[in-house]
Amino acid sequence: AQVLKKVSTRLQDFEAQITAQLSNLQSDFDKKLSHVNRGASSMKPLDGSGPSAGFDTMAEDLDQLKYDVGELKDLLSNNKGEVNHIRRIVLACERDMED
Repeated sequence: AQVLKKVSTRLQDFEAQITAQLSNLQSDFDKKLSHVNRGASSMKPLDGSGPSAGFDTMAEDLDQLKYDVGELKDLLSNNKGEVNHIRRIVLACERDMED
């Protein structure tokens, strides 16, 4: 019964890790795809000058800044995930030492 309980707990930990990683991958992919789509849709001809050209470049710069901030958020959340993963490993080691 103890062995089955340990196996069950470890499987739940593993499932939580995989679910978190897949969720991160999906959100990263969605963000990058939307950024690429915005970049492709905002392309304009080389002779596109005029009063709106300044606003277009400012909007593109703002989009790039938003994307970069999103990348930083992703890096921070990945670090949080790694810290949580290390905590789970330490807890598993502590459980093994108690047995």
